Amino acid sequence: MSEAPTTTSAELGEVSRLEQIVDREALGEVCRSCFELFGLAVRVISADGAMLADAHVEREICGYVNGTTGGRTSCAQTVGAVRKLVPEDDEGTLHSCFTGAVYRVVPIRYQGRALGRFVVGPYLPAETHEVPRSLLLVDQSIDADRAREALEEMPRVRIETAERIAGHLRGML
Repeated sequence: MSEAPTTTSAELGEVSRLEQIVDREALGEVCRSCFELFGLAVRVISADGAMLADAHVEREICGYVNGTTGGRTSCAQTVGAVRKLVPEDDEGTLHSCFTGAVYRVVPIRYQGRALGRFVVGPYLPAETHEVPRSLLLVDQSIDADRAREALEEMPRVRIETAERIAGHLRGML
């Protein structure tokens, strides 16, 4: 009795990885152009957690809090959580940072499958005008005036604008 021939998903044309349908160099260029236009960090993460593209600069507030023990620990926890976050719906999910900034995480879907996600941010919501208490509590050495100055350099974005940018990025793919 002979075995039936097996067919792999790749032979059937199924796409299981984002890297199968996008050129990483082109993806990086899309992220860089978005960063240049809007000043917002953009990262693309595959479904298995690999960083496929990244356009950002370290923000002043991030450098400041990473200079403290509590800030460094809290920052690592926040970034780790954002990298692992898989949004449930196409609108994406907001993830708050102790600095008052937010990250917008938006799924990248192809043929009904989640193949990865965009991470836009961090950025401050436009309505944020005060240093959040969570930032001041992260480490006793955080100075409120220094934190306020560092936050001033962070891009401020309205919710609707962040949603449009994320939708534009998703549409480009």
